[in-house]
Amino acid sequence: MNYPAILSAGFGYSNKAIDFALDYRFVNYEKTDGFEAKGWTSTASVKGFGWKNISIISAGMQYKLTDKVPVRLGYTYSSNPINSDLAFFSAPAPAIIKHGFQIGTGLQLGKHGSINATYHHGSSGGSVSGPILNPMMISSGNPYGAIPGSSVSYKMTTDLFMLGYTYQF
Repeated sequence: MNYPAILSAGFGYSNKAIDFALDYRFVNYEKTDGFEAKGWTSTASVKGFGWKNISIISAGMQYKLTDKVPVRLGYTYSSNPINSDLAFFSAPAPAIIKHGFQIGTGLQLGKHGSINATYHHGSSGGSVSGPILNPMMISSGNPYGAIPGSSVSYKMTTDLFMLGYTYQF
């Protein structure tokens, strides 16, 4: 597997009290080894995930309560690259977060140091499901070998708290 090409563009605005940032990312899964191919090989191993390209939009704002204490809010939206017909291939790697929310703050400690804290909550935005696939079941009308009446799905949430110290020379 290769890492996909990611094209990014962003915009930022800042004044004495508010910092704002907006980013757009395009992730090119459809042209990446390991993600572009789909189906089975001749030896019944998986060719790839068959993921679609995705777009990610992130927005963040920092409000400076004082010169030493900022409050930060952020949101990230990501489209889902997984085709439901191929969900079975992605079962071992379903870490797709559709909605991410962040909140944080910091405290400037003197001229060089600061402490920062952040909380993140993410959600897959519901579940993705599809049939269980078996290369022994492949036919002209069943190109991936879907087992009738079967189902595999995933639904994911993430929660993260980070605390860090920064020292600037």
